[in-house]
Amino acid sequence: MDSDLRYDLVRSYRDLYKVLMTIFRQACEAVGLSLLEASILKTVEDHPGLSLGELADALFMAESKCSVAVEQLHRQGLVERTRSAEDRRRVVLSLTPAGRAAVNRLFGEGAPLRRILEASLDLSGEEMRRLIAANRTLTENLRKHRGTPYEV
Repeated sequence: MDSDLRYDLVRSYRDLYKVLMTIFRQACEAVGLSLLEASILKTVEDHPGLSLGELADALFMAESKCSVAVEQLHRQGLVERTRSAEDRRRVVLSLTPAGRAAVNRLFGEGAPLRRILEASLDLSGEEMRRLIAANRTLTENLRKHRGTPYEV
């Protein structure tokens, strides 16, 4: 395979990422959240009962940075921290009704962000499944090379 094609693929992902992040940032700002706060809220909605460490892992971020953001969301009344019934040492996260409402304003039916994504990602279910599978394969292949020293 032509190495220029590989670089074109990487550039296309970079360009897509930049456009998506701009759209997400604007949508988050419109509802008074940072991109990080919105990511935390959506992840907690999708995976209720996560611990702080599990949330940090899911978002590929340092637990200390995640902790500061969760504390801010807690103070805003968007996230609850409770002791696990199974393991009293474990603190789990869940959304408050206000947190669920914030997620809904971003991702719910009729939300501007959702309308933009639905209009822009006008692909069939099969096309999306193929892209997701290809992206997962690329991600796994790249993860194998994390920490690989670069020779100059």
